[in-house]
Amino acid sequence: MNIPGFTGMPRGFVLNYISKQVELSANYTVIRGRHTFRMGNQYRHYDAFGATSGNGSGSFNFNGDYTSNPVSAGGSGSPLADFYLGIPASADRQIPTPGFTRLITNNGAYLNDDWKVSSKLTLILGIRFEYNTPVYSPRDQLSGFDPNARNGRGAILLANQAAIDPPFSDSAVPNGIAAYKSLFVFAKDTGVSEKYLRDMNFFRLTYWLPRVGLAYRLNNKTVVRSAYGMYTTPYDMNKGLSLGVPWSVSERENLNQRYDSVKTIQTLLPAGSAYALIPGIGATNLLEDKDLGYVQQWNIAVQRELPGRFSFDVAYVGTKGTRLQRGYGNPNTPRPGPGPIQPRRPWPDFGNIGANENSASSIYHALQTRVERRFHLGLSLLGSFTWAKSIDDDSSATNIVYDQYNRRRDRGQSDFNLPRVFTLGLVYELPWMRTAKGIQQTVLGGWTVGAIATLQDGFPYTPLFNGDPANAATPSRADVVAGCNPVPSNPTPQRWINTNCFVAPPGAPDYRLGNAGRNILRGDSFRNMDLSLYKGFSFSERKILQLRFEGFNALNQHSFQFPNATVNSSIYGTVTGSSPGRILQVAAKFNF
Repeated sequence: MNIPGFTGMPRGFVLNYISKQVELSANYTVIRGRHTFRMGNQYRHYDAFGATSGNGSGSFNFNGDYTSNPVSAGGSGSPLADFYLGIPASADRQIPTPGFTRLITNNGAYLNDDWKVSSKLTLILGIRFEYNTPVYSPRDQLSGFDPNARNGRGAILLANQAAIDPPFSDSAVPNGIAAYKSLFVFAKDTGVSEKYLRDMNFFRLTYWLPRVGLAYRLNNKTVVRSAYGMYTTPYDMNKGLSLGVPWSVSERENLNQRYDSVKTIQTLLPAGSAYALIPGIGATNLLEDKDLGYVQQWNIAVQRELPGRFSFDVAYVGTKGTRLQRGYGNPNTPRPGPGPIQPRRPWPDFGNIGANENSASSIYHALQTRVERRFHLGLSLLGSFTWAKSIDDDSSATNIVYDQYNRRRDRGQSDFNLPRVFTLGLVYELPWMRTAKGIQQTVLGGWTVGAIATLQDGFPYTPLFNGDPANAATPSRADVVAGCNPVPSNPTPQRWINTNCFVAPPGAPDYRLGNAGRNILRGDSFRNMDLSLYKGFSFSERKILQLRFEGFNALNQHSFQFPNATVNSSIYGTVTGSSPGRILQVAAKFNF
């Protein structure tokens, strides 16, 4: 049972996961005059085995839909009341799968030349060759989705007939065959790879990746460095094909009609079901997904030695990601509009389809500065300031595509984007009592102070709406009120954002998603100072006692967590948490 605001009951679902990685590498270095050649090969093979014990009794979710106000539904219902009435919003159950295996292989070779052109200039020239395979199963246990099969009605794509012939590898297979056999097609009938279940005419296995760099000494105190490199982003093992139908057979049901009181806990998943409901596809590749993603990185930096044992660095750093993995898209999302959801889907014989895609991109630009003082006369110091901006479609390859028909709506500030970050760290040996003797030196001399200060902007977040105003079985963001400043003149925890700037999408008869962009708001800035005071007491050459006094967030400065940004929530705009307060501790460590 899952009820928002309450601790849910266990689902009974357990995944036993065993992974094995084999890695072989060989590296070779040759020096010839001004050239230092480095070459080598690296082979990686990943083997992941999983087995589950399914939640055969079912898992039920309550969200307050049934007890909501028919006139203005948003946030008016009570999930707990729905539970007392026994009317869930959705439910699912699954037959356990005894075991499945997924494999992936990466192989790379490189050649690199460090060429000392002159006493001032060094060039680094390199090339890397990679061979990367998609995810596959040695027992052909994976399944996918072919959108063109069955005259455009879509089909569950399997490797071959032998994969589902007796003796069955899993207990779920007979149920899956009985329920969905009419939806099956095999790789040989669609012209795709039997091993990888994708059209390999669109997928490249081999890659040539250049690397270049230089270091130029302008004079004895100034050095200029620059570099460029290209790197692939191999598939995440969990982002490949899924252990889907017929090996993993699940039953899901949603109460699409909010006030349908017929389907209850007892009837939503009827006893003795043959698992014949419309199937969803857990994770599948797009058959024409092109190539692996890749990242380009470049930089140019100047380092200058300054008086007083200081050095100063300033650098421009850029990164661009292309065809990156993103969170699941659902190509079977219906367009916004009235009426039941299932008949409006592009492939009405199927439910949600979790499509793995290499379709995201990212761009990052930064000005990075650093000042350092090497340890001298008891003082060392390191400070840095970064001014940056990062934009992408999906920061973690886990976000669900917001609008299946307009992917640009996922473009926004990266979840981790911090425009300004300043840090300063120092270590200072206190000068007093250095030459004292006896008890004065033992107690008062030899103490060291350490400090780390951090100042940074807050992380971005998105205004949301709890509901489905598009009637497309998708979550929604809020609507933006044009010309409204979302930052109050004097924000407080009770009103951290201007709640007049974001409202609920209109719903019927407009039927559309909220128009707010991704990550258009920014959370509270972060301010922190950690302090330490410590000293070592030597009893002999090998016996040393270190005593430490430490204060984390020593100035007790608080940074608020994100406010509630769901416009139809009862606590919309309020902050309910903050960073930890001051922590003081005393510690001792004895080395012997």
